[in-house]
Amino acid sequence: MFEKLFSYPAVLQRHRTGPLAAEREAFIEMLDAKGMACGTLLRVARYCRCLSDGIHSCPAEHCFNVNEVEALITQWADGQVVSGRASGPLWPKANARFVAKEFLRFIGRLCAPDFQPPGKYDALLADHIAAEQDRRCSPATLQGKKWQINRFLAYIEQRNIRLESVTATDVDAFFEHMSQRWSRCSLSTSAHALRT
Repeated sequence: MFEKLFSYPAVLQRHRTGPLAAEREAFIEMLDAKGMACGTLLRVARYCRCLSDGIHSCPAEHCFNVNEVEALITQWADGQVVSGRASGPLWPKANARFVAKEFLRFIGRLCAPDFQPPGKYDALLADHIAAEQDRRCSPATLQGKKWQINRFLAYIEQRNIRLESVTATDVDAFFEHMSQRWSRCSLSTSAHALRT
């Protein structure tokens, strides 16, 4: 799989011989089989390679909790800023957080989260995602839509707004709130998910 993503010999060698190479390659193959775009696979492979140093430094039986994952990505993101590869740690951390959790879950080294009671709209969201599957959306696309919709549902629940009474003003307020943290591209993706 690494050969499909990397053509430069030194980079290919770094991915083949780095820590957890077999696990990283299996993870990328699994995402590829789910239909993830090549550009996204490339970014995920890079994040996994960078984070694998920190993961590999712990004993093989060690499971990472949420705080340890946060420390792992913070250390990496700070290194990106120091090296000049990023202007600030916000976006490197946000992108690496998702990859780190999914990769650790895949290799069985992410601690199970504390039990959370089901959300008020979980059944409705599950029905919506099932309907989207009928439109032949890829699993990665459906996961992204679900995540985006969950952010909005959490927002309205925190403000005691019932889904049945949501207005355009509420949606605008949500986007204004999220614009402090999200890029235009992320806001556009969220708008598309909410519109469907």
